[in-house]
Amino acid sequence: MIPTIPTRTDAFVLCPCSGTATISTVAPIADDPDRMRHLYTCLDCGKELTFDVDKKAKEPAQESAPQVQDDKDPD
Repeated sequence: MIPTIPTRTDAFVLCPCSGTATISTVAPIADDPDRMRHLYTCLDCGKELTFDVDKKAKEPAQESAPQVQDDKDPD
């Protein structure tokens, strides 16, 4: 079983053993200041799972309103 991929606010993830892994450590990543390294430890098997997650939530792309040009000559 593949572990679940956490978001920046997840306190636990599903371990490959089907157990629950809780967050145990959060540390900065020197090479990537926009991300944090989250370490989870499974309560059932003791396996450690490491994920690099974004510090900030990604904002949805904002679409601008289409620009309409009026080609009519002013009278």
